[in-house]
Amino acid sequence: MEDNQSFLDLQVDDQAAINLHETSKWAKFLAVAILSAMGLVTLLFVAFWSSMSSAFQSTDDFDERNANMLKIVVAVCLIIVLAIVVILMMFLLKGANAIRQAVKHKDPVLFNTGLGHIRNYFAMAGILSLLGLVFKIMTFFLQ
Repeated sequence: MEDNQSFLDLQVDDQAAINLHETSKWAKFLAVAILSAMGLVTLLFVAFWSSMSSAFQSTDDFDERNANMLKIVVAVCLIIVLAIVVILMMFLLKGANAIRQAVKHKDPVLFNTGLGHIRNYFAMAGILSLLGLVFKIMTFFLQ
């Protein structure tokens, strides 16, 4: 084997380039749609901030201090979820854009960068899925 030959000597033919281009367009659409949905959820949360206290009052001993504390807990949870989703979607969006530009300009370095972003997206999504599965199993056995 020659020293300057790459480990995976991949050649992208026309059909693979078309498939990569279409996949990157769908990935970009998915990232933008989810980011838009999270923006809408955030706007709705801000719009209904003042009316959330009445929604949380289910008993007579539920005072205003408890309602405010519950609103803060919900806000912190929303911020954490929002941060995680934004990070995930930015990896997906960067990867999709890099792959599309790499196929367009036939740039292997940009293509590898795009694949790195997509790898990070799937690694984070996999870790979050495993954490969710662990929490669901824990709640199943703790009930």
